[in-house]
Amino acid sequence: MGRVRVAAVACCLLISGIAAFAGTAEGTKRILVFGDSNTFGYVEDAQGTVSRLPLHTAWPGKMAELLGAGYEVVVEGLSGRTTTMDSPERSGTGIIPGAGMNGAAYLPAALSSHMPLDMVIIMLGTNDLRKDRNRNASDIASGIMRLVSIVKKGEWQQRTPFPIPQVLVICPPKLDLQRSPYKDAFKGALAKSEALPGILRPLVESSEALFFDAATVVPFAQGADEIHLTAENHAALAQAVTREVRKAFGDPNKNTATDKEKVMNDITEVFPRGEANTAYARYFVGNSYLNMLSTEGVAIGNVTFEPGCRNNWHIHHAAKGGGQILLCTAGRGWYQEWGKPARELRPGDVVNIPAGAKHWHGAAKDSWFVHLAVEVPGENARNEWLEPVSETDYDRLP
Repeated sequence: MGRVRVAAVACCLLISGIAAFAGTAEGTKRILVFGDSNTFGYVEDAQGTVSRLPLHTAWPGKMAELLGAGYEVVVEGLSGRTTTMDSPERSGTGIIPGAGMNGAAYLPAALSSHMPLDMVIIMLGTNDLRKDRNRNASDIASGIMRLVSIVKKGEWQQRTPFPIPQVLVICPPKLDLQRSPYKDAFKGALAKSEALPGILRPLVESSEALFFDAATVVPFAQGADEIHLTAENHAALAQAVTREVRKAFGDPNKNTATDKEKVMNDITEVFPRGEANTAYARYFVGNSYLNMLSTEGVAIGNVTFEPGCRNNWHIHHAAKGGGQILLCTAGRGWYQEWGKPARELRPGDVVNIPAGAKHWHGAAKDSWFVHLAVEVPGENARNEWLEPVSETDYDRLP
């Protein structure tokens, strides 16, 4: 009787494995995204009730749309998940045993339940930055590498004919909590999150896995709690990771007009491009670069936006005078004042921005954009940074 049961179980396992394999069309690349709440989009209201972003707004879902036919994306995200640590059972959005929050403990089952897999994308480490975890950047990098090792050893599928999937590690955005209700819980997170990419990248690449630093497109999470990504952050990350996935699979679509370096070759910058604009990165979607040409008398900055990059809505305040002048020098971009249609910008265009006007400016989706930002002197001048530009509104622009 025992042998009959064992045979039945083995038969069921074989059938389920074949069904899983058959469930993916031949030639389709199957991708598992393994992460935390920034994998599915965490939204918390004033009463503490947590909801999720729509499936196709969160970056894995949007990535699946961008990849199109030939790819299947499975999402395995859990709020509060760490790399290798058990957590209090109320760490996430419900009561979950502490071991369930441990990514290393949960990963083998997740991999086995979703096989066959062609790629595993891992984006974890944010919850390890909590002060009470007592982890430095090296500790967190080691935790992430433990996850990479679990995938690559393949013990979770050792009785199957499936090959070991590729691994793409995404280093999460930096954390700099200034106004967040969680800033004490994540005290010291900025220094650790800034150090993590430099430590993690060589470890990942030496293990023959792939590496992508999310901070290159979303330097800081811009959600209300400064931990979670906004819909705009998710969109920017989806576009970037889509390119990495296509590149990994040798997809010919990776060399399209949206390739940033190719598009960069189509413009000529008048002034040298500056360093990454990290001081204001939290107020931008995408990467920008700043070269201050003058800081005496009149402040003039040469600002470079990568394709799709734009700053948040903002206002230049002043008791008298003030405002800003944009002198466009390269590429194609946009300027918009609140309540008015967006204005397309090209080299030679000039924009006079009066003090008190709510506005934004940035690059077109398919072009780098460069302008000089000339600060108009004023009394008690200051900037007020507001919400990001709606992803829907931006996507409508040609």
